[in-house]
Amino acid sequence: MVFFIDEDAYLLLGEYLSGISDRFPRQEEREEILPDIETRIAEIFTDRLGGKRQVVTLEDVKAMISLLGRPEDIFEPEEGEDPSSGTASPDPQTSRSSRRLFRDPDNAVLGGVCGGLGAYFNLDPVWFRVAFILLALAYGSSILVYLVMWLIIPEARSTAQRLEMKGEPVNLNNISKNINKEFTKVKDNIRNIPESEGYRRSRNVLQELFHVLGEIILMLLKVIGVIIGVTFVLAGLIILVALVSTFFFHFTQFFPELTISPYYYMPDILTLFTKPENVPYILGSLILTLGIPLTALIYAGIKMIFNIRTRHPVLGVTFLVVWLISAISLSLFIADIASGYSRGARISKTVPLDSFSTDTLYLTAPSDDDHFYEELLSLDDHSIFRDPGSGVLLSRPELDIVLTGSGKPELEIYKRARGNTRQAAVRHAEDIDLQWETRDKVIILRPWYRFGKRWYVQEADYRLRVPAGMVICLDENLRRMLDYIPNDQHLHSYDLAGKCWIMTEEGLKEVR
Repeated sequence: MVFFIDEDAYLLLGEYLSGISDRFPRQEEREEILPDIETRIAEIFTDRLGGKRQVVTLEDVKAMISLLGRPEDIFEPEEGEDPSSGTASPDPQTSRSSRRLFRDPDNAVLGGVCGGLGAYFNLDPVWFRVAFILLALAYGSSILVYLVMWLIIPEARSTAQRLEMKGEPVNLNNISKNINKEFTKVKDNIRNIPESEGYRRSRNVLQELFHVLGEIILMLLKVIGVIIGVTFVLAGLIILVALVSTFFFHFTQFFPELTISPYYYMPDILTLFTKPENVPYILGSLILTLGIPLTALIYAGIKMIFNIRTRHPVLGVTFLVVWLISAISLSLFIADIASGYSRGARISKTVPLDSFSTDTLYLTAPSDDDHFYEELLSLDDHSIFRDPGSGVLLSRPELDIVLTGSGKPELEIYKRARGNTRQAAVRHAEDIDLQWETRDKVIILRPWYRFGKRWYVQEADYRLRVPAGMVICLDENLRRMLDYIPNDQHLHSYDLAGKCWIMTEEGLKEVR
């Protein structure tokens, strides 16, 4: 609320408020009492101005002081004395003011209507509550009346309104007594909370509630721990058995789709990349590197299932040292093997087919005898086999048929390999044995190429270059050698065998 006030009135009002503030040395009392006193001063100024004047004069301030009383009229209790039970100095206005109807929030069951009526008529609010209940049972109209009164009767929020509700003079002494009384009551209630029956009951209920919640959470944690422990044990056992079957048997029964081939034998695989005498050391390092963590996983799962809390620091340190040694040894072996594949080389040889004077080429291959060979490794469409008799490694070549612009057919042989140097890679490529021959105007392509007992990613392919208009007849035995070849029927290269095709600018076209 904004007021215009002349200088003399402003000085007197400032001295008055300062005197009131000095009467309450404690900060919490000032913060509780002064806002209510200032609210009452604003109401008095508003009533005196009455909408006809705009400036608060010295007479208005003096009239306000006469209504509220001077600061020295405020009763100050002695040390330890209840401020609500003392005898105040005579008030400048000792007569009881007229009562005003408010809702009493301090004596409310619903909205404080009955409490306000009790204070206004100086009766016990219980009588009004009983009356509303009886009328509600008899006619039901009292419910609507109560709701209307709840809406239209203001709530006694400030100390001045509570005094007016009880018919007491709204002066400094009554405001301070009322606030001190409420302040003392709140402090006593807070101080007596630990000793109250409700507090003890609430504390016991909370303790029981937290105890039950703790038991439930502990049980859930135990169940989750058992589930995790069972998962650890099962996962560790399955992986461990799968690894053992891979290392020591020629097949694996666990998750074969995750392996390179479900029937490979780890010692045989290792002989592809390293010397046979290194295989036992690599296997030992690999078993320890993978086996120790899996064993620890199984042991951890058993401890979680049976709630075992034993600790073996010496044993743990021993296994950690062994695992570090095996992991470092395995890393060194892998680094040594990888260094042998760091460089690559490719060589090719083109052979003119001048002896074929006709416009038709016949290609065939010996019957497939792969059932005599042992498959060691399968990578996509490229597999590595071994001849059990000689121990030599073999693989299948691919046949590609392309258009040439030279006007004459040519057969090109590609060979690729890797090594620790380019010279070694070239030497490994040259060691690939891929044979072919011509017999009675027929080109016979061997379905296998050999490359010794170590695998340096050796690959060898046939590439037949033919001019447009030449006919190529493919034997059924070439079915597994054919690479992707463009054709007018968009057939898979596997289905090109057993038919004759003519070379065109767009690819092969079937001869009917």
